[in-house]
Amino acid sequence: MFPLAAIAFLIYTIYKNVQGVAFPYDRFPFWVAGWLVIGLAFILFAPAVARRIGEALTRDAGLGDAET
Repeated sequence: MFPLAAIAFLIYTIYKNVQGVAFPYDRFPFWVAGWLVIGLAFILFAPAVARRIGEALTRDAGLGDAET
């Protein structure tokens, strides 16, 4: 349930940022949506790559276990 609420929040935020904004700033949310689609494609079609990227980011941020 939580991932669906997060996705709905992202869509709402992007919509509110697009509505009534002048050119060229009205294009930025579409770029963000494109990056979100690319990230989703990695998660769906290359889960091993996404897992390695997540582990590397976690390790670099010092948030993971020291043993991993």
